[in-house]
Amino acid sequence: MTTATTERSFNVSDALKLTGRVCVVTGAASGMGYEIVRGFAQSDARGIAMIDINDDLGEKVRGELSAEFPNVTFKYYHLNISEYEDVQKIYAQIVEDFGEINVQVSCAGIAGYTAAVDHTPETWHKVLNVNLHGTFWTAQAAGRQMIKQNKGGSIIIIGSISAHVVNRPDFQPGLSNYCISKGACVQMAKVLGVEWAQHNIRVNSLSPGNMKTPLAPTDEKSINFFNHYTPLGRMGAAWEVAGAAVYLASDASSFQTSTDILVDGGLVHW
Repeated sequence: MTTATTERSFNVSDALKLTGRVCVVTGAASGMGYEIVRGFAQSDARGIAMIDINDDLGEKVRGELSAEFPNVTFKYYHLNISEYEDVQKIYAQIVEDFGEINVQVSCAGIAGYTAAVDHTPETWHKVLNVNLHGTFWTAQAAGRQMIKQNKGGSIIIIGSISAHVVNRPDFQPGLSNYCISKGACVQMAKVLGVEWAQHNIRVNSLSPGNMKTPLAPTDEKSINFFNHYTPLGRMGAAWEVAGAAVYLASDASSFQTSTDILVDGGLVHW
């Protein structure tokens, strides 16, 4: 879907539009996934497939978004992204419903708090199965369809500042498998971006900092800690990730692949 141009008539405002495109977003019912869905709708996407496991909330926000953006087709799909066969079925259904996939955002993720010395195979794989394996299965399913379509496309993998720095064990202990999974996701985007460049499929990662999402701590001590250690002096709002996602999904980033964009208020540099 991405088109390269050297024409001086290139218009950034037009390039940021997603007109006519079908976007798939996992973890779409809340938090950053929901805000990315909104951003895509505001950017004139034709259709958005919303994937989550929270069916009540997913259907609720789908209905609200359909009313707010009547020119965009929203469909909700229940999917545990860690289940390979289920991923194949749902993505086939998405293609049947929408006809194609042009943009994929693999946003669904979980965290667990277990000290590294205490991990069992069960606790270890609980996070890796979603954050790493599920992310790959969804990116792979979208990539296969994009290759089949022969029109290019954009895949965005949600990483984290935890791919770049370690969550302090004196304040956020037990996030070893989370940090490792997110580091792997950032590397995944680099690998897939190089491998699929021949098909004009761009793959990039987007690494948020401490954001106000359903996964984030809400106690005063944690918020004060995050504010203090972020140069901009605050936590990010979930919607502040949407702009970067629209950029990566659109032709405005047509020469960008295998990169990671940090949306972290400067945290990793302080």
